[in-house]
Amino acid sequence: MVAGFLTNGSVLALYVLQPSLCSPFAIYMINLFIANLIEIALRYPIDLVNELHGRWWTSWSSCTVSLYCVYVVQGAMYNAHAVIALNRLWAIACPRSYHQKHTRKYAITVCVSMWIYLHIFLLPGVVSDAMYYRPTLTAGCIFNAQAQLWWAYIIQALIYCLPISVVLVTYPVVCIKMCLQWRVRVFPLSVKPACRRTFTATTRSSVIGKRNGAALGKNHGFLILTLMTCCVLICYGPLTVFFISLLYFDYIIPSLHTVANILFELITLLDPIIFVLASADIRRAFQSSCLNWC
Repeated sequence: MVAGFLTNGSVLALYVLQPSLCSPFAIYMINLFIANLIEIALRYPIDLVNELHGRWWTSWSSCTVSLYCVYVVQGAMYNAHAVIALNRLWAIACPRSYHQKHTRKYAITVCVSMWIYLHIFLLPGVVSDAMYYRPTLTAGCIFNAQAQLWWAYIIQALIYCLPISVVLVTYPVVCIKMCLQWRVRVFPLSVKPACRRTFTATTRSSVIGKRNGAALGKNHGFLILTLMTCCVLICYGPLTVFFISLLYFDYIIPSLHTVANILFELITLLDPIIFVLASADIRRAFQSSCLNWC
């Protein structure tokens, strides 16, 4: 919990201290880190206190806050990864459109729309559970899914399964597109024979240099997408499988819930580490900031 708070908080603090780093793509990462931070700051302390007491010791309102995080905030974490994957697909599949239309304002609009969409679908269920359906807290803070079964079916598919599917389907498409673009970045064979005599070694190195420079940003985003796809599969996959089995097939997979919860909590720590390791600009900013603080 402490490590996740420090990693997500330090990256967000870096963007506050150095706004020049806040590119349109970074907005999506900030959105993810904010969701991680809300989860860590609100739900983890509540659950920790109650686990130390061996029962649900805190109030009814704290249970509502915990369930809000379980549904809305965790839904934001899932969907933030899907938004990042779709953004990378847009950047690689349609680079001209991406550079013309993708601004900070556009990225902020997408992120705010994501949170509004999640609240529209999820908040009514959480509020209804708190007001009408939740059992007593003697057995713990439990969402009464049976009382809102069709709602639970829909949001499991739409809010949790769909984002993972988007990430897993987007990645191979991006890989194929990157491979095709890599072939084009080699010597431009489309140059007409009559013009090839004037295409000197200096000109060729200049063109390749420009293309390689343009590719650095794509490679940076592709590396983040690769690492995050692996994290989504490893950390979100088991918990999603557990709830699919529980909701749709009424079967509890033995021992999976404990392992799945540990992996799920691990991703809040891994997200900012992946971003820092994959981004040279952020690494340099961290190094300079650390030197200034020291």
